[in-house]
Amino acid sequence: MSDAIDEIKGLINEIHFKNRSVHVSYKFRTGYQVSRLVLIIGMTSTVKGCSILKAQILSYALDDEKLFNQIEWLLNNNSIGFIKAWKYNQLVSTAINYSNAYEITEYSNTGKIVLTEKGQKFFSEIMSDETLLSYEKSQLVKIKKRLSDTKLLNILQKGS
Repeated sequence: MSDAIDEIKGLINEIHFKNRSVHVSYKFRTGYQVSRLVLIIGMTSTVKGCSILKAQILSYALDDEKLFNQIEWLLNNNSIGFIKAWKYNQLVSTAINYSNAYEITEYSNTGKIVLTEKGQKFFSEIMSDETLLSYEKSQLVKIKKRLSDTKLLNILQKGS
């Protein structure tokens, strides 16, 4: 019995591990999420800012084309329908925290997220580069600033 244990111990001593970096998808990187948040605020919000709910829903809709098309249809037809279920995304909350910490965004007196001067500059840089976040830009330009918080709440309440 002890020979088997000694043999196993010998094998364990021969096992070696190499630390290799693990690929993390760009969608899970904080920099990407902060950039998307800045784009959402800049393209779809008025001077008053963007609610956390709006940032969450639009971020989810950018990953779910059917949901985005449904929101776009409701806006184009001036309709108050309902949108399908959406998920809370912790990455959006992390992006909000990071963008606040790096003074890209801040909370206004109304509790909405607004771009700071640094955030406005960052937004301008994103918009000036045609290849950067091109899919997100092409989607968000369809709804522009038409999705107000009131409209969004009406849509969500209708769906519940």
